[in-house]
Amino acid sequence: MSLTLSLSDFSKEQGLALVTKPLYGWATMQALNGKITKLTGIKFKEKLQLFDTDAVFLAGHCGGSESGTTTYSNREITVAELRIEEGICLADFNKKYTQEFLSAGSYAESFDGINDWSTRKVDVASRQMENAVWRGDTNSNDQNLKHFDGWLKVIDSVSGSTVAPTGVTGFTSGNAISVAQAIFNAIPADILYRDDLFIAMGLDHYRTLVNAYYNSNNFNFNITQSTLAGGILSFTLPATNITVYGFPGMTGSSRIIATYAPNLAFGTDSEADLEGGKLWYSEDDDELKIRVKWKAGCQVYFPDLIVRYATA
Repeated sequence: MSLTLSLSDFSKEQGLALVTKPLYGWATMQALNGKITKLTGIKFKEKLQLFDTDAVFLAGHCGGSESGTTTYSNREITVAELRIEEGICLADFNKKYTQEFLSAGSYAESFDGINDWSTRKVDVASRQMENAVWRGDTNSNDQNLKHFDGWLKVIDSVSGSTVAPTGVTGFTSGNAISVAQAIFNAIPADILYRDDLFIAMGLDHYRTLVNAYYNSNNFNFNITQSTLAGGILSFTLPATNITVYGFPGMTGSSRIIATYAPNLAFGTDSEADLEGGKLWYSEDDDELKIRVKWKAGCQVYFPDLIVRYATA
């Protein structure tokens, strides 16, 4: 007696549980939400109106000469129109285990995993925005970076007005602490007192700096106090009020910057746009579709209050 099974080996499809790859999300907005300047209602372009004046002390109490300067200026922020859009034919689910997502009948207009699909779309878009707000470049060939200039491109374009640390070059485990100190020393005194100062770098440089502190045996500073809250890597620079952030969007950029949070401006039309989107079934195309549209752009207010360090 024998048994013949003309079947493929069984492979359980984990029921209907869908497992997705982890994403780092829009880390910068999580860390600096409510701190950077968010400008809403921008359809295309808007002027950032800047104002400054000095106060020159004069001798005497009556009459005499006048002295002082008042300056009005502006910088322009431009937002790009962005969207993600996809359509899927639910009939393609029929021949795979994904048929279990469909209701009975040949006129399926939705499926059980629709919330996972739509949420994942927005999550991936948020990850791409993390990269774009830092490394966006209208001259880039990268489809996700070419629509608007991110903060690093904007800051590079006014590098003649920014502050550069002195006495250091490159960024290695051997000099990372010295670079951090040089950046701290270069921060203009007018903003050094602020409690929203920060140093931003990519995860590659952040790792190098943390390892440098580990290896320095600097026992008066406990680097394990570094926090990972909501996916944000950060620690306080020893004996300062400055938070050091490791942002995924800056990784590989060869740039480190220091400034106060409101000096960075992010423009959009509506903050709610990227949080939502539209889902609908198209009878014309026989597809379930998703569309998310939003606007985004970056600018800075005062370049002379930004410390810019190029590691390469």
